[in-house]
Amino acid sequence: EIYDLYHNSILSAIQKAVKVFGFALLLDVHGQGHRKDTIELGYLLNNRHLRSKDEDFETFCQGCSIRHINEIGKAPTPYTLSEVVRGGKSFGDLLMEKGFETIPSSKILHPCKSRGDHVCTKECKFCSGAFTTRKYSSMAKVCAIQVEIPTELRWDRKQPLNDSIFQVAEAIKSSAQEYLETFFLPRL
Repeated sequence: EIYDLYHNSILSAIQKAVKVFGFALLLDVHGQGHRKDTIELGYLLNNRHLRSKDEDFETFCQGCSIRHINEIGKAPTPYTLSEVVRGGKSFGDLLMEKGFETIPSSKILHPCKSRGDHVCTKECKFCSGAFTTRKYSSMAKVCAIQVEIPTELRWDRKQPLNDSIFQVAEAIKSSAQEYLETFFLPRL
């Protein structure tokens, strides 16, 4: 019952946003405890996708959760998918500018410490996006990003870190606004 209420609420909000604005950007915010002090952004791209070269990114990453960006507005975006996901104006870079280490971004392209081709290990673990991101980004004119906030910014193992989590929330909110203004709104 709660599951249905949750997803019906999301669907209703998405339908309203698409009707009013012509698109929806869903941020699915969670917590993760495997990567210390680093926010992870899930675009339904795994380590192999994120390690791909810019020139291969568009083709290699067709399942990306923001792949519908070119369906929005009157003209295609002048940015490549790689720029939208991990470029200098990406959501990750906007969070980095506000003091939060973020993967992917132009400074941290992928979660692996090894930069070459390799077999990923436990140290490469990464939240690439899950059910909600996959379900709703499959809809036309809907883009979704899973935002994974590390434990250290949420809890001190005894109680919530209110100051820290409010700073993270404000950074996500203002970065989302800047992201929308850069990649979505100019083409409406």
